[in-house]
Amino acid sequence: MFKTFDKDRYFIERKYHNSDKKFNPYERMKYHGVGYDEKSGLDDEEILNGLHKLYPQIKNLPHPIAKAKAIKYVLENERLYINCHDYFVGMYSLNRLTDEVIFNKWNDGVYHNKKIPELVKLGNDFNSSGAVDIWPDYDHVVPDWESLMRLGFKGIKERAKHYKEQRRQSGTLTEEQQAYFEGIEIEYSAIIDVIDRMYELALTKKHAKADKIAACLQHLRDGAPTNIYEAMQLIYIYFIISESIDHYQVRSLGNGLDNTLYCFYKHDLENGIYTRADIKEYIAYFLMRWSAIGNYWGQPLYLGGSKIDGSTKINDLSYDIIEVYDEL
Repeated sequence: MFKTFDKDRYFIERKYHNSDKKFNPYERMKYHGVGYDEKSGLDDEEILNGLHKLYPQIKNLPHPIAKAKAIKYVLENERLYINCHDYFVGMYSLNRLTDEVIFNKWNDGVYHNKKIPELVKLGNDFNSSGAVDIWPDYDHVVPDWESLMRLGFKGIKERAKHYKEQRRQSGTLTEEQQAYFEGIEIEYSAIIDVIDRMYELALTKKHAKADKIAACLQHLRDGAPTNIYEAMQLIYIYFIISESIDHYQVRSLGNGLDNTLYCFYKHDLENGIYTRADIKEYIAYFLMRWSAIGNYWGQPLYLGGSKIDGSTKINDLSYDIIEVYDEL
């Protein structure tokens, strides 16, 4: 069915871990796959050493700023993946390394040191009853895909700057809001910078996919996605950074995937940018990585749904995604 995917599938299945060896899905982020450029960044231990050196500089900062600076450091030093077997990029260090200097320390401070006694008591009561096993959990998010597709990473950053300035001029900007907006600006600047690093690396590659990857990254660095491939690449980049660096599991891929991508799908077909077969090929590369990552709970996504008037959101892309999924 696919022109290039079938010969690349073997390598995509090994992008995150060696699928021929024993694998523990509960520790899926600790593994490393093949195809990363060793000269493009540091390994896990080197990044962790750098984070420990950074910690004295961020430990007393407001949490949004401290977290953003830790994420910025990881993104600046991530080992990158621009590979001849994949249309999608990659980052080598996925084991939430920033937790070492932010989340773990904050969790210890709030929960284990019993600074919120009613939270500790509630958790202990539930757990000792045998009904559930619970703990403080800030680890799930459904992104605002509509804004990300319309604005891109750069547009989200500019929107945050606009709202901060709006509050500053009205005299309503609090210190907490100032830190919140500053954190957004630092992190989204870092995302744009790592996309630029990927773009520069793609320019050095000579394989058949390199030019398409470079053009895609250039558009995502500078603004919103312009076609369905770029839109899927944005979803994937957001997912990897959010889930594996920022410590937020991304619990949807679009609102649903077919509806979020449909405007790009329609535009690309109508303007001859891609054929339907081309798009199915990209979908195959896109879907395969969620299997390859090895999440023990799978990866939530949905298709279809209803519009406010009760009519269906199911479209031609819905069927194309299902057909590709079935083929895989």
